[in-house]
Amino acid sequence: MQVIIVLDSVLRSLVVYLLVFGLVVASVYYSRTGVTRAVSEFIVGWLAGRGLRVDVFELRALREYARPLHLNPRLIFDTIFRGFAEYGGDEGFKPDAYDLVFIGTPIWFGRPTPVIKYFINKHKGRLRTPVVCYTTSALSIKYSEKLRKYLEERDYDVVTDFSVTGGLEKSRRVVEEALEDVVRMLRG
Repeated sequence: MQVIIVLDSVLRSLVVYLLVFGLVVASVYYSRTGVTRAVSEFIVGWLAGRGLRVDVFELRALREYARPLHLNPRLIFDTIFRGFAEYGGDEGFKPDAYDLVFIGTPIWFGRPTPVIKYFINKHKGRLRTPVVCYTTSALSIKYSEKLRKYLEERDYDVVTDFSVTGGLEKSRRVVEEALEDVVRMLRG
C-alpha cells in the first residue's frame, strides 16, 4: 500500500513539474530610461531560475524620444493625444506560442506609453494567452490597474497586475509576491 502512495505522490509531482516547468513565457516591454528593463530582467531571471523558458521582446520606438522626457513635445503629443507610436522589437513574437505573457511599461502623464498601446492594439484578438501586466512609475500610484483595464477593454485575459514604484529595489517584494502568485496559479 505504501508503494502505491509513494508512486502516486511521485506521479503528481511529475505532473505539476510538467505543467509548470514545460511552459513558455514571453516578456514584452518598453523602457526608455532602463527602469522597466530592469524589472523585466528580474522577472526573466526569476522565472528562468525556476525552469521556465522566457522569450524577451524589448520594444523600441522607431523614433525614440529625446530627454528630458517630461518636456518632449512629441512624447507629450503621442502620449496624450495620438495614443500610439510605431515601434520595432516584436519580430518573431507569435501570440499563440506562449502559455503566459508579461507586458510591462513605464507610465507617462498617467498613461501607458504609446509604444505599448500600439503593441496591445496590434495584437488585439490575436493574443488569447493569459497576461500579467505591470507598470513602472516614480509615483506611488497603482497605475497597473489602468493598464489592466486598458487590456481587458480589448479582450485580453489579465490574470494579475502589479505596480513598481520608485524602481526595482524599492518594489522588489511587490514583484516577488506577484511572481509567486503567478507560479501558484500555474500550478492550479
